[in-house]
Amino acid sequence: MSRLASQEKGSYYPTPEPVIPMIIQRLSSRYPSGDAQEMRFLDPCVGKGRAVALLAEEYREHIKRLWHYSTVFPQVLTYGIEPNIARVKQARKRVDDVLHASYFQSLMSNGDSTDGGFQLAFVNPP
Repeated sequence: MSRLASQEKGSYYPTPEPVIPMIIQRLSSRYPSGDAQEMRFLDPCVGKGRAVALLAEEYREHIKRLWHYSTVFPQVLTYGIEPNIARVKQARKRVDDVLHASYFQSLMSNGDSTDGGFQLAFVNPP
């Protein structure tokens, strides 16, 4: 893709949906240990939020199939950062928390959380 075409798209390259189940298979051994009550997924280039939302949904289902004998599953929360306001508005319909900013100018803090950070950073390279 030429530089001009890339600029017209706003450097927006959504993840192809068929890739998500392949990622889930790679995460199959990454079930949270012990008392993990929540998992946080971050997409620093969230776009419209479709990829990270689908990833979280597929991961929830995968955990339930893999650990079917369990009755307690961690809550999977999704976070995103996106500089384009039109895409932010769309992402907020799918993602739990979206920051309208550039990833390069963002500072993230754990706040009150004692278990720390994000368990998955979903970075989609162009």
